[in-house]
Amino acid sequence: MITEQEKIPSTIDEGESKLRNTLYEAEKRLKEGREQITKMAADIDKKAHENPWPVVAGVGVSCLLLGLLIGKSKD
Repeated sequence: MITEQEKIPSTIDEGESKLRNTLYEAEKRLKEGREQITKMAADIDKKAHENPWPVVAGVGVSCLLLGLLIGKSKD
C-alpha cells in the first residue's frame, strides 16, 4: 500500500509539470498578443499617415467632449 508520504514526490512533480506547461502557454500567448498589437499599431500608423484628417478630427472632438465634461463637474 502506498502511503501519503510516498505520493508527495509524484504529486509535486505533476504540479511542477502543470505549472511549467501553464507558464509556457502564457508566454506563448503573450508573444502572440504582442505581435498582434505591433501589427495593428503599424496598420493604424500607416492609415493615419495616408489620411490624417479623421485622426485630427477625432482627437479634436474627444478633447472638446472632455472639456465639456470637466467644465460641467465644476457647476
